[in-house]
Amino acid sequence: MNWETLQQTLRQLVREKRGAQAEIARRRGISTASVAAYIAGGNAIPAEHLDTILEILGLEFELGGLARRGPLAPENLTHTDAAVANMASVGEFGVSGVRAMRPQDFAVLVLGDGPSAHLPDEVSAYLYRARACMAYAGFYFPFLSVGAGQLGLAAEAGLRTFAEQAGIPVRQSNGRSIGMSSLIDRLSNQGHLTAQQTLQWRAILDNRNELFHPKNAPVFSLGLVMPYLTGITEALVALFPAPFEDLPS
Repeated sequence: MNWETLQQTLRQLVREKRGAQAEIARRRGISTASVAAYIAGGNAIPAEHLDTILEILGLEFELGGLARRGPLAPENLTHTDAAVANMASVGEFGVSGVRAMRPQDFAVLVLGDGPSAHLPDEVSAYLYRARACMAYAGFYFPFLSVGAGQLGLAAEAGLRTFAEQAGIPVRQSNGRSIGMSSLIDRLSNQGHLTAQQTLQWRAILDNRNELFHPKNAPVFSLGLVMPYLTGITEALVALFPAPFEDLPS
């Protein structure tokens, strides 16, 4: 069902439900004439009125499949970003159910189970913000890159916290922060990072630097960001293992 068909269906249902137009006007704080204008078909139904109309009609409708056309605007704020709509998602019925991806499908991929609760508060906050930004990329795809930037902050916060706990200074004598590259060297040289962890953190640093110093302000793809998310989360959990009592039995 496209947007035009949906509007026609809603108009018909509102006309059939006694008092519905007056109730929409009351809840939205507008005149009944304004509601009548779009119910009659002269105007498009405002996107911000959809929830009210559906609630009055006692209906639920999946709006995530509406793909945005043209630039982001108030009236299409909750439409699926075209970049996401062009991706494929396997539906409930297996391969035969392949369909255009919706924001909900996109959010399932990036939210997952979320970061571990035992991580330091600052690290958890950055990870939560990163996943939230990436989840909203279903509506505005560049949020994927914003979320990736937050992942870089989570990585830096985690490495600095780990270094402090290991007794390694994170600031110079003049108060300036010691760079991540130097911290990785010191942690590795003093045996706080394994050889594999050292390689992993150097790869994370390279990706982080690319995000903070983009050459052409790139918009990252899902295929690039998901491994970055997984890698940073795994690296942080390795630095801060779950307490024994929190491990599943």
